[in-house]
Amino acid sequence: MARMHIYTNRLRNNMVIGADVYTSGGIILVPEGTVINDDIRRLLERHFIDQVVVNFDSEVRLNNTSSNLIKNTQHFQNFERKFEIVKEDISESLNDFVFKEREINIDQMLGKLNLIIEQSNNSIDLCDMLSRMKSDSDTIYTHSVNTALLSQLIADWMALSTHEKELLSILGLVHDIGKLKLPKEILTKDIFFRKSEVALFETHVIEGYKIVKNKQIDNEIKQAMLTHHERLDGTGYPLHVTARQISKLSRVLAVADTYDLMISGLQGGEALSPFEVVHIFESEGMHKYDSEVLVAFLSKILDPFINRQVMLSNGMKGRVIFINKADLSRPLIRTEKGFIDLSVNTRLKITKILED
Repeated sequence: MARMHIYTNRLRNNMVIGADVYTSGGIILVPEGTVINDDIRRLLERHFIDQVVVNFDSEVRLNNTSSNLIKNTQHFQNFERKFEIVKEDISESLNDFVFKEREINIDQMLGKLNLIIEQSNNSIDLCDMLSRMKSDSDTIYTHSVNTALLSQLIADWMALSTHEKELLSILGLVHDIGKLKLPKEILTKDIFFRKSEVALFETHVIEGYKIVKNKQIDNEIKQAMLTHHERLDGTGYPLHVTARQISKLSRVLAVADTYDLMISGLQGGEALSPFEVVHIFESEGMHKYDSEVLVAFLSKILDPFINRQVMLSNGMKGRVIFINKADLSRPLIRTEKGFIDLSVNTRLKITKILED
């Protein structure tokens, strides 16, 4: 029976204690075989127990029965239905804003986003539901809603103010409206082979700013729309400015925007797994993105994928058991042949999140 030490703050309900846990005085506090719940976690915390041994075989078996076929649950179907309704409403409002020069009703937009959030139990559940959503042809609108929701989550994780959170929500919805002005053949290309195509695509930032420039929208949103593709090291576009000239809103949106583009395949090429995107952020992100934003984002974004089934680069399937906080993109995986610690076996990586 497979057992491993795990930090107490990483314990989840239905995990099974794999060895007796003792107090500092040598008395058994939690016996082997105990199923973890909220009361057990609080008990361990009160006694300052940093680590315990967990029997992963039992935990995985319990969770397999409870998490099977998530997409067939009423919870997911309610979330998906509400998401699609809200997305259609928002796409109509954005089209009216861009092509009929109507103003955006900010309160109404925020209310629509909250309708989606209300369908989730918490931030982990919201991330999980978003990751399971099917892709569709309305890439601009789906991406805009996803980015708005991810920006809200980052704002929560950074403990930003309600005002900043609302600004980020609206920014997420409108940040890409300049793309609606571009030729369709540019938007449907996966990869640009000509510099002229890249240059034309990058004009969506300026086009978006032109649309909002004289509208009744907060100036912070207007500025952030102009700089959300800028990077701290000056490698972004269209202005090639550096850290000092990039607002906090732009810095938050840049992370949410890039993450969703990469996992949905909208960045060019195939969609990447969340673990691959996190690896990119870990390896080069601190030069390009705000470290405070990135740390808050990376500390939470992979939590929904604990116990999710994944595909490895060698074709083997497994289940994420433990996220290594020192190497987030390379967790511990349980396969039919045993455990694989990707932080040790660096030849392998997670290439795809599979449905249970």
